[in-house]
Amino acid sequence: MSNPPGGPERARGVRYNSSMPVDFTRACLWTAVALAGGAGLGYVVATRFDGLRRWAEFLLWLALLLPFAGPAMSIAPVALFASWGFQRAEEQRNAARSLGASDWRIFWRILLPNAWRRIAEGTVLAVVRTAVVFGLMARV
Repeated sequence: MSNPPGGPERARGVRYNSSMPVDFTRACLWTAVALAGGAGLGYVVATRFDGLRRWAEFLLWLALLLPFAGPAMSIAPVALFASWGFQRAEEQRNAARSLGASDWRIFWRILLPNAWRRIAEGTVLAVVRTAVVFGLMARV
């Protein structure tokens, strides 16, 4: 007996979408951009916008809640969660600065260890949103 047209997968009713690997690669790249851009934006919001922090967080919430596809949709959750993580270490940052630590040392030794859990939470949310946008969940 010969194989039916379309191969043995077609006979068993399995549909293979050839664009899935491309979409998965695109979703992984999108998530990496969201992680890098969101963590950086969260750091800037938490440490540089003292007077405008509430407005910046409002804009991030707005980007998080609006149902549109784009970079802000994946970067906003990471940035929002990262800014909360970086804000947790405000007193430690001020103490280190008064003891003469450089900004680079403060970031690597104090801010990042305090914020990495929040950054991970925002990244998980960005991964889920990216997977939904690229339709990966419907194809599994």
